[in-house]
Amino acid sequence: MEHALDPQTIAKSFSSIACTYDRWARPHSRMAQKLLSLLPDSADTILELGCGTGILTELLCAKYPAAHITAIDIAPKMVEQCKKRCRHKNLSVELAVAEEFTAKHATDLIVSSNSFHWFYDKQAVARNIRCSLAPGGRFALAISVKGFFQELYTIYESITGGPPIHLWDELECEKIFTALKLPMEKTTFESFQMEEIDPWNVLRSIKGTGTAPKGLSRPLSPREVKELVRAYNCRYKSQNGVSVTYNTFYGITEAL
Repeated sequence: MEHALDPQTIAKSFSSIACTYDRWARPHSRMAQKLLSLLPDSADTILELGCGTGILTELLCAKYPAAHITAIDIAPKMVEQCKKRCRHKNLSVELAVAEEFTAKHATDLIVSSNSFHWFYDKQAVARNIRCSLAPGGRFALAISVKGFFQELYTIYESITGGPPIHLWDELECEKIFTALKLPMEKTTFESFQMEEIDPWNVLRSIKGTGTAPKGLSRPLSPREVKELVRAYNCRYKSQNGVSVTYNTFYGITEAL
């Protein structure tokens, strides 16, 4: 995903929903679990970019109990929530910008779950990753791709004439690895559906996870929101409410 939001806007947006983020983060937990399954069995030093409330961080602490783990995020309130959530003797949670952060030591494993698309200068992040990896180190990520929230995006586009945001497809995600000049060991794609009780809850989940900060897309008028809800109910009704699609790209590089 490309966007023109400045770092301060992103930090403010995610800080504002930090205390309620986990309530809406069921799909993000699933993505973190899937990413964890791709990671190597051992790592002495780990850096997590965009840790949020610590969903993946907590899993990393359990998988690598002896590792020195550094988790960073741009949003102060997210950092606070991650610190409250994760207890690990060798964990450091820091307020930092991924484009500017410099690891103190060469790192065995760098990970990013559902955050890479929010970085405002992805090439700068890629350079930092490449410079921070130790010999034999790897970079792994999970990222939302085209088709994520496809029900909502389809209706939004029919109302406004354009998509709310441009999400990358799988090929565009692979360019991240090309930019890093690291060969890929494995990539995989997952598409799954979850249910919300109604379209209003879909909109609440987007707001609750910071998926649509102000300035990212054209806001709908009250009339357009009602039109969207009506169309969503008609087109995507499921057994227990309405369906929501989540498409995710996962990748891990070969050992450096």
